[in-house]
Amino acid sequence: MSETVDHGYWGYIKIWLWLLGMTLLALGVGYVDMPANLKALLLVGVTLAKVGLIGAFFMHLRSEKIDLVLITFCPIVLSLILFFFIRGDTTDTAARIISLG
Repeated sequence: MSETVDHGYWGYIKIWLWLLGMTLLALGVGYVDMPANLKALLLVGVTLAKVGLIGAFFMHLRSEKIDLVLITFCPIVLSLILFFFIRGDTTDTAARIISLG
């Protein structure tokens, strides 16, 4: 099982260019008029892709054993699960607080 690994600065420059492109995409999505749910989904998707690139290349997780990778990315999965568990309880919190005031 041979794996090709970029040596030198060119691999980091390519990843940096990908990250720059994704950042510009996220900025563009922020300025486009679209439904808020779709905008949030796109922004979270771009952000998770950036997290994956940073973790894989700059934290060198692509060449680590799977257990270290799982330990690193389990908090993201746990955060998503917890977010969707409490999302229903908090959707109208701001409206209730304003109406009480």
